[in-house]
Amino acid sequence: MTFRSRNRGKFTNKVSYFRSSFLKKRNIVKTEISEHEYAKKDDDLDTISMFADIDIGADVIVPSDPSHNDSWKEGRRVIELFELAQNLVCQLCNCPLNLIDTVSERKYGLGSVLTIPCGSCTACNSVETGKRNSNGAFVVNSKAAIGMIHAGMGATHVNNFLAGLNVPPVHSSTIRKKEKEIGKKIQEVAAESCKSVQIKEKDLSNGKVEASFDGGWQKRGTGWQYDSNTGHAASMIGLKTGKVMDYAYRSRSCRVCEVHEERKETVSAHDCCP
Repeated sequence: MTFRSRNRGKFTNKVSYFRSSFLKKRNIVKTEISEHEYAKKDDDLDTISMFADIDIGADVIVPSDPSHNDSWKEGRRVIELFELAQNLVCQLCNCPLNLIDTVSERKYGLGSVLTIPCGSCTACNSVETGKRNSNGAFVVNSKAAIGMIHAGMGATHVNNFLAGLNVPPVHSSTIRKKEKEIGKKIQEVAAESCKSVQIKEKDLSNGKVEASFDGGWQKRGTGWQYDSNTGHAASMIGLKTGKVMDYAYRSRSCRVCEVHEERKETVSAHDCCP
């Protein structure tokens, strides 16, 4: 026979159940509370639960100032030397700052903001290790996303590479966000490039344009069955220029549409895969 414990979803046998109940009763001890003339004893305070299973896991030393941390001394960083050199100046008295006086670091992906007190006026300065764009985000994170796309890697591969260099990793959501932002610009530049190549190819071939076309698929064909869900890098290359005149990709499914259909929700506006 099994007994249902107080923890939801857990069952136990008869011996374990009564043994646990007996130990819990023994851990409840009576306490004597003396009454004073200015306070009345509360009946609810007759017992105090003493939990015997509480143990000290480790001794922790709490620093006097939580804002001070030495994490900036560990590992390597991706910095812009000229930008850092320009920022190593006190904003109050214009005296030069010493990097060794850093008291804390705030990481924003591959970018960091160092807190450095001035040796002359003791004012705390926020020193950035790289440039920011018009939206206030560090440019180095966007550069990391561009490098990831160019190398054909993913967020996991990027962090594995950074781990090998002993550089603090970038959160995968940050990389994917930058990838979506950059992807739109890459498509715009690619469309302009294809148009210019088409014009050049037409001029070189006297109006008779010849091109080769080829593509790839996610799943390899068997010779009689071609059922890949996606088609990649279907490109048209000009004969005279040897450059891509146009390209396309196709997909049978869209993950965003599938999720909304499974939940029986209205599909919101999004960049659906063609």
